Amino acid sequence: MRLAVFRRSRGRNLRIGVLFTYVEVKVPRRMSLVEAKRRVRKLLPRLVRDLRRARALFLRAMGLPLERRSTEELLTQFSELLSRALAKLKIRGVRVSVSNRLRSAWASAIIKRREVKVSKLAAFLPKELLWYLAVHEACHFYSPSHDKAFWQCVEKVHPTYRQSKELMTLYSIKVKRVCEGLWTRSRS
Repeated sequence: MRLAVFRRSRGRNLRIGVLFTYVEVKVPRRMSLVEAKRRVRKLLPRLVRDLRRARALFLRAMGLPLERRSTEELLTQFSELLSRALAKLKIRGVRVSVSNRLRSAWASAIIKRREVKVSKLAAFLPKELLWYLAVHEACHFYSPSHDKAFWQCVEKVHPTYRQSKELMTLYSIKVKRVCEGLWTRSRS
């Protein structure tokens, strides 16, 4: 297992992140490296388990098929699915737009402006995951945060949402991996 150790200028706690091929440890400036090593050793069994899970997820994700839609097709399909979800919740007057800027999220509900922005990356998702995404964003107009009422709303509209949510995790791994090169090329 590879470890990458970094010093953090802010914060008091040791932060440990399990990535696909290594474990990243961020040590606060105030903590000695001896203390950091002691804490990492204590957490080692959990880290090994999490790293195995991350690798298994990664391998499952790489086998998923990707679709590709144009921006117009994405906008049309997502608008139809969102309209269906909003109709089930009896909510009206929500606009949809496609955004280039959403890189860490598939979509975003802007409640005050009654708008849903969907990422261009969602063009890679299969239709059943677009449906889950539409339901998820529609339920934000019912309950803005991810509280119990929100998830009850999602379950009411999409009873098998848990499987879709798990698949979304896998697709986020795959799509981000595929699009990684596009992002770095567009920045330079």
